[in-house]
Amino acid sequence: MASRRWRLYFGVICMGSLFIVYVTMHLTTLDDQYIHTSPRKRAPHRLFVDLAEPKALTKEWTNLTVHPFCPNLMSKQRRRRYTYEDKIPSHVSWTSLLNMTNPNFTTFHIAGRSSRFLVCDELRLIIQARNGLNESKTYGGDYFRAKIYTKNSTFQASSTSDGEVVDHGNGTYSALFTLKWAGLVNIQVTLVHTSEASYVLRRLQKEEAIRSRYISKFYSKNSKKSAEAGCYMDLKVLQKSEAVNGSCNFTDTRTGTPWFCLKPEGFPCDDWSMQHIVDYQSVVSPIDKLSFTWSNRLITGSDHTIVVHHEPGKESVVHSGALENLSSCKPKMQFGTPEVAGFYWGTNFHSADCALQMFDRSHATSLLKNKTVYFFGDSTIRQLFEFYTKLFKLKTSPKSKRDPKWYVGPTRAIDKTNKISLYFQFHGHPIGRATWANVSTIQYISNLIDRVKGGENTILVLTLWAHFASFPSWYYEARVEDMLMSVRRLHERSPRTLVVWKSANTREHKKIDHYIKNSDWTARDLDRRMRNKVFAHENIGFLDAWDMTNAQFEKDYVHPKGPHVQNLSNKLLSYVSNHDKANT
Repeated sequence: MASRRWRLYFGVICMGSLFIVYVTMHLTTLDDQYIHTSPRKRAPHRLFVDLAEPKALTKEWTNLTVHPFCPNLMSKQRRRRYTYEDKIPSHVSWTSLLNMTNPNFTTFHIAGRSSRFLVCDELRLIIQARNGLNESKTYGGDYFRAKIYTKNSTFQASSTSDGEVVDHGNGTYSALFTLKWAGLVNIQVTLVHTSEASYVLRRLQKEEAIRSRYISKFYSKNSKKSAEAGCYMDLKVLQKSEAVNGSCNFTDTRTGTPWFCLKPEGFPCDDWSMQHIVDYQSVVSPIDKLSFTWSNRLITGSDHTIVVHHEPGKESVVHSGALENLSSCKPKMQFGTPEVAGFYWGTNFHSADCALQMFDRSHATSLLKNKTVYFFGDSTIRQLFEFYTKLFKLKTSPKSKRDPKWYVGPTRAIDKTNKISLYFQFHGHPIGRATWANVSTIQYISNLIDRVKGGENTILVLTLWAHFASFPSWYYEARVEDMLMSVRRLHERSPRTLVVWKSANTREHKKIDHYIKNSDWTARDLDRRMRNKVFAHENIGFLDAWDMTNAQFEKDYVHPKGPHVQNLSNKLLSYVSNHDKANT
């Protein structure tokens, strides 16, 4: 009897050992670039602590700087560290469309119009906001975008203004452009939001009201029953929205990132299994909604076109050789340049901060050979992951997009021949997808970065923005800081690891509720906060998707179409190319 028990005991030990070996081999195969750390508990010290409002940085440089495209221009401009400051009054009231900024009466004109424009001249617009009574407005807060473009049967080029349209706080605004090509140039000014709509969006941001409803499913393995309950990052706010007695604290033990769910009766917190977003939570009045009537409308101007002339051999900044004189793309180098907009030349985007190269499949393969690339963030960074899987004709794991894990991650694609490993993982809560996601696969980016070994053949591409537009700004800033602290730790142990951060981009808005939850005003505000933190780091590259999408010909879309992703890839690979040269 005793020997039989010993044989059984020995068999269990052997089976357990084999299982451990199998799991270890499996993890090593899939995650050989990861280091596995023990939980680093940190108190959730900022659950309800509002970070300081971002302050406008120095408006202008005291020292003159050479313009990146036009050496003849000494640029005394705002630094690329995001200096835009809203001039929304502390209180705005309106009763009808007559009180609000009206795009049909709002105008723009060219300041100090020259009789003859040349390539590398500066073009300055003055915008005058007017209300529905055709009266000049006397306060700021309107959100305008401005761009110039040329498009005909044989050629197209476009550029947004150098920096944001400047709000002077008195109903007037100004936009500055560098004229980068010759020919007939069109001028376009868009009223993205009236000052009244901006006021509503700022108020909602400060009130921290729930604008998106997240629902979790609790599933009992014993009784085969399930129940649903609401979730949010602030338990007090959550409990005000739904009357349920118990709650579950799912705050991340490593980062202190808060996340709470109401607990259904009869279900322990361990039964938490799935989560998704269900609908928009209405938090505005009819008069608030009225303020979004004139969103994304073109405005008229006294001058919609100009003719730009050129000197011989200088038909554009492309022909003049200015692009060849730009610095190589390396982390941090671009952050000290003046805030000059990049531009589209055909379908290729050229950045003002460094010299971009164009890469075909063969060149991209040679650059990424023997490398591991992690794409951590949201679906706008997953676009790059998908771009490379298609470019290299790779199969993904999971294979099917019907698998919820494909979207949330971890999703992998391996080129065994060239030893290229691609990984995608969505950021942790909140994830604003209508499809159910398994909470066991959701991970916070900071924790993922802490697991990466790093090295000269490791690349991290990060983003964080789209799913935070309906959350308090301090919550977003804290998440960005978490990621940056992890990047700093990564560079301390692996200083040759290349890290690149992608900004937000413009997006579509089909209805008023979409503006309230995912406005470009909010995205721009979060983007400003992110830049002021990311640009303080010495060793992070930057993909300016905001600059690209403000200048694009395609319609705004959260997953930009056309050449956008190809141009993101061109800049990323430009970083990789120069990174490799620095390490040889």
